[in-house]
Amino acid sequence: MAHLKVKQKTRGLHGVLGWVAAALGSVLLASCGGDEVSRVICPQAGVLYDANRLSVFGPGPEKNLENLAYDAEIGDVSIECKYDDEIVKSEIRFSLDLRAGPAARPGKQKFRYFVALTELNSTVLSKKIYTEEVDFDVEKGRFFLTKKVSGLKIDYKRLGRGDLYEILVGWELTPDQLAYNRTHTPFDRPNLRRVLRP
Repeated sequence: MAHLKVKQKTRGLHGVLGWVAAALGSVLLASCGGDEVSRVICPQAGVLYDANRLSVFGPGPEKNLENLAYDAEIGDVSIECKYDDEIVKSEIRFSLDLRAGPAARPGKQKFRYFVALTELNSTVLSKKIYTEEVDFDVEKGRFFLTKKVSGLKIDYKRLGRGDLYEILVGWELTPDQLAYNRTHTPFDRPNLRRVLRP
């Protein structure tokens, strides 16, 4: 019985090809490093590029900085893998950065994100949605959280290698929110951050 355990962090920005890219967009991926890792175990892991940002606006059609209620980002993805015979058991960690904007109201706000397992550049094998609820009071306008999702099992026999799979994290977006992300790049964020509460 083989046992091998490894940790890795995301490295760099890569594009995802195939119909997954068309459906889900580009992705920040982690590259497996080291002979043992690349040989058998680690899936790719990262944040889906078009879904790594979430902008929630206040009432009305305006999607400008003054009407921004909440801004959220996902980042700092890392993965820990354990290889046991023909199964890869994975645990991922990532950060949620949640901030209140000028149009935010005190009280609880729910944020939904997903963790999806796919074949690299191909089929979505599973997707699970999680809800994070935070209470924005009048004094606290930011939450920085570290999340962990474990119990991710991959039978790498189908493709022969664990790194031919990928685990993607992203916000569960409405069509309007996805369209906003695709027309407002991360380079817009420095201006956006200036209007957020500390």
